[in-house]
Amino acid sequence: MRKRKNIFLLIVLFGILIILYSSNVFAAENAKSSYTAELSKMAAGKVTQTMCNIGNWGFWANYTGQTGHDPFTGGSGGYYPRGTAAAIYMDGIIWGGYLRGASNIPLRVGGIGYRIGTDPGWILTDGDGTLDATNKPNGATAVSANDERARIYRIRGDWRTLSLAQVKKDAAELNNIVEALVTDAMAQEIIDQYKADWKNWPVDLGAPYVDVDEDGTYNPVLDDNGYPDEMAGDYPGIANADQVIWYVVNDMNETKVYAHSGSPPMGLELQITLWGYNQPGAGLGQIVFKKYKFINHSGFYIDSMFVAQYSDPDLGNAGDDLVGCDVEKSLHYVYNGGPSDDNYEDFGKVPPAAGYDFFQGPWVYTGDDADTAVIDLKYATGYKNLPMTSFGYFAAGSPISDPDMGDYVEFTHSWYNMLNGYIPTTDLNDPTPYYAGSGPNAGNATKFPLDGDPVGDPTGATTDVDGQGDNLAPGDRRMFAASGPFTMAPGDEQELVVALVAETGSDYLNSISAMKEIDVLAQKLYDDLFATVPKPPAPPKVEIANLDESIVLNWGSVLEAVAVTEAENELTGYDFEGYNVYQLPTANSSLSEAVRLATYDIPNGVSVITGPRFIPAYGQVVEVPVQFGADLGLKRYFNVTKNYISGEPLRQGTTYYFAVTAYNYNPDPKLIQDKALESAAIVLSITHQGPKPGDVYNSDVLELLDVTHTGPSDGQVQVSVVDPTAVTGHSYRVEFVQDSDTNSATYG
Repeated sequence: MRKRKNIFLLIVLFGILIILYSSNVFAAENAKSSYTAELSKMAAGKVTQTMCNIGNWGFWANYTGQTGHDPFTGGSGGYYPRGTAAAIYMDGIIWGGYLRGASNIPLRVGGIGYRIGTDPGWILTDGDGTLDATNKPNGATAVSANDERARIYRIRGDWRTLSLAQVKKDAAELNNIVEALVTDAMAQEIIDQYKADWKNWPVDLGAPYVDVDEDGTYNPVLDDNGYPDEMAGDYPGIANADQVIWYVVNDMNETKVYAHSGSPPMGLELQITLWGYNQPGAGLGQIVFKKYKFINHSGFYIDSMFVAQYSDPDLGNAGDDLVGCDVEKSLHYVYNGGPSDDNYEDFGKVPPAAGYDFFQGPWVYTGDDADTAVIDLKYATGYKNLPMTSFGYFAAGSPISDPDMGDYVEFTHSWYNMLNGYIPTTDLNDPTPYYAGSGPNAGNATKFPLDGDPVGDPTGATTDVDGQGDNLAPGDRRMFAASGPFTMAPGDEQELVVALVAETGSDYLNSISAMKEIDVLAQKLYDDLFATVPKPPAPPKVEIANLDESIVLNWGSVLEAVAVTEAENELTGYDFEGYNVYQLPTANSSLSEAVRLATYDIPNGVSVITGPRFIPAYGQVVEVPVQFGADLGLKRYFNVTKNYISGEPLRQGTTYYFAVTAYNYNPDPKLIQDKALESAAIVLSITHQGPKPGDVYNSDVLELLDVTHTGPSDGQVQVSVVDPTAVTGHSYRVEFVQDSDTNSATYG
């Protein structure tokens, strides 16, 4: 009996511990959800939320300033790979510094976290160097958040040739529905918004543009419908990007700033640009670039200022994450704490690794012509960009935990210490450092904790690795990288450029190596200032004919789209080479899971093309075949006669998934190592139905039609039916005329 009582007491105690632990976890998660509840989901008549989703990321952005957070679910909103699990719960930016001359509360911290300390819109006037009764910069006035232009803008340069099929996945994500429920009207709304934002791109508010004539002013040449013509003059966008998002926020709403940090506003305008590249299957598609532009409207001199890229990375399941940093690369990252993750297992995926690279920190003046900095994506001498000057992390419910939001001492003091490279404590005069938790430097103070090598040294025997030694166990991490100090005079501008990179390897640790390979590529493009970004051809525009026993994929009928896809790119040296046809198992499958049905390429002596690829099984980059041309000539159609995945006949009422891509070729690439680049796969979901009752076609697929030859020409024409549903019964004539102009290139 006594033994049973002891067991019962142990069970009760164990239950109490579970309840206490669960309460702490619930409190931490509830704090997240309550903090982000103010995220705006919509506003009448304007766009308030969108996604950077042209590559392999599905990354939410909201016009209040917050990114990486899903406005529909209130949860993680940085999905990687796109269409699978999420890697980022939320990210934003934190800043802090001293307003010199502000005798009352000179130290101020602000930014965007779980609570959002910014409002949509720009600042109309500069502060006059005084403060009002609430310690807000006097004379600095923000535009109302209700202004119709205080919204989020998104463009892509190929909007003129987009088809409904190309934007249906985009429409599904933005409407939070499955792709099968997307209507043509929803897809058309996406195209129309791209058009509207291209026409109304707010350059006057600070939105970036391509300065073709390099005169420092925006001089677009408008077509007959009022759209900037990128072939004739300046046009919207940045850095040869395929998709660009831009919006502007400010910290002049004292209620929101106090709720965020307990601090008065600093008087900053923040312009945010996100951009990506339409290469989901290549390295560039694994990156979201982010540019933050600060303008000091306070009227005060701000010194000892720091900025930080802050993130709550929930890599799949939030409870098993680890983080680290790579000082040499100015990179900090998250990876999984074990071989598998529940959320990624649901998609049959190895957990990826994701990180932020500090490409461009704030610039500081040196006066030394030997120094060079990047300012507004241009090189400037006499300056230098600050690197990542510290890395920090903390975890919910741990000894290093979230500072209490809305409390000046607890939040502003703690965050200013963190920006300076210390743990979140409130003592500004005697801050507490981070300490290395494993390896030979364990116990030593550092501003770069967890700068070890989880791949080569997973136990932390020789380096400082998260989850090892005295470091925290895997859990729900937050992480940030800071840069500073720097100063801002009244009216000064500053910039911060970071890149969100990710990749999936053969296992959870190998994903770190794969992610760092992507980071190397991103760095090369940044060092080139994105001047010659290698791009694949535009995706083919595919039309579908559903027949009784087959499905015809035809991408040769829209001649304008064919011309765009097959155009040469003299700037980068990549020329169109061929087409690939695929069948995919599901609508969300990648090309690595697809069956390649055919390749049609130009007969020019180029067939199989090799290129460098990170092979997870080897853990390194190796040269492998990447395109499989046969050098037999182009076709612009394919007749699907069976299910090529199972080998079975096509079945009425069954949905199949196909994609047609285009690829190009450069035998001697300069910027990157890839000799061939393949366009994004636009997945076509086709339900095999056959002709409607009463529809009768007078021709069969690939049937040769009779041709009558008259006249002395020896020219020959062969006509075959690609799409029986498009045959009209008309007669056509092809004429051959000899060129008699002796000055003509085609004389004779």
